[in-house]
Amino acid sequence: MGTHHPQLEALQSEIESATARAQRLAIDCSDKHFVSKPGDSIWSVAECIEHLNITTREYLPLIDNALDTATATSHEIPKAYRQDLIGRLLTWMMEPPYRLKMKTTAQFIPATALDKDEVIRRFMELQSQLSTRVDRCSGYNLSSIQITSPFNEKARYSLYSAFCILLAHERRHLWQAEQILYLVKG
Repeated sequence: MGTHHPQLEALQSEIESATARAQRLAIDCSDKHFVSKPGDSIWSVAECIEHLNITTREYLPLIDNALDTATATSHEIPKAYRQDLIGRLLTWMMEPPYRLKMKTTAQFIPATALDKDEVIRRFMELQSQLSTRVDRCSGYNLSSIQITSPFNEKARYSLYSAFCILLAHERRHLWQAEQILYLVKG
């Protein structure tokens, strides 16, 4: 990781923290507990983490495209990146403990038969790819580059907002997975 804007460094720290939380969950969780559901309408630890994998996999090409098509004005770096209104709202809604339960769209619902080692391996790999994208953002004004939400094509927000939303989403579902593990371990 090179020298970055302080807010890029903060994003990198959040990625590292989420990765460490997932690793702790994998260590604390037997294969059985990893796929156990405490109720019919509640996801397992595996499903929470696989949902994060699906989400990150959807965001990565959007981030790449946004950076590939950035204009020259996108290189005027501000002292502080700012989230736009929709970014602030979505980040706030995602933060655990969540204020609002949201239904996800079908393409983001994980499969039910999931192997712990494979799910965690994919999570680590995708976190590494996300970290690489943050590195690639050095030299860009992330507040001025727009991205379309993979969840709703009508929603657009800044690339900085996208990173903040994605990382709040990770905190939300890792927190959810920790609560589920507590329940299934009894």
